[in-house]
Amino acid sequence: MQILCLCHDAAGASKRSELFEAHTVHNIANLAAFCLTGPIASADGSSGVGDDPRLCGSIYCLDVAALAEARAIMEADPFMQGAWSRIDYYDWDAAAGAWDDPATRPFGLGADYRCYIAFSVDPAGEALMAGPAVLLDSTGQVDAPVASAAVFKASDMGAAEALAPGAERVVAMPIAIGRWVGIGSVAELADYRSRMTS
Repeated sequence: MQILCLCHDAAGASKRSELFEAHTVHNIANLAAFCLTGPIASADGSSGVGDDPRLCGSIYCLDVAALAEARAIMEADPFMQGAWSRIDYYDWDAAAGAWDDPATRPFGLGADYRCYIAFSVDPAGEALMAGPAVLLDSTGQVDAPVASAAVFKASDMGAAEALAPGAERVVAMPIAIGRWVGIGSVAELADYRSRMTS
């Protein structure tokens, strides 16, 4: 099943920088389960790394057998020790879109391939992946669960917001790993890093 995990950053002083290396090791160890994962930001311009105030959390789409497997992966993440305050788990099995076809997927995200996520409204035009989100569980109190999530391309945050009028929230995804962006194994991650540094 596809489980969407919405990770909310802790208020106040973030521990993202302090915990980042251990978080990265954890992500690499669990790469095979990730359709898509990355930090989310409230505005353009974030590198997705460190204690950037624009960062507001992380999003994961896991391909797992059951919620218990998703919880075991997510709640062992070092970011649970002060970077994230809460993780909400959603059934996102009905998500579909252009990324269902491997030929339409990018190899990583960056300035030339910017992704945004709209919550509780599907954006105008064709989404990369979109569908209803049904709350399954949370590590904290969820006052207003999201009803759907949609990943889509836009040139910038203004264009993204224009494509998703009425969205509860639109966030930027500055970087990502996972099968849907061609980085679903340690070898593909190494290839991606090699391309970024050459």
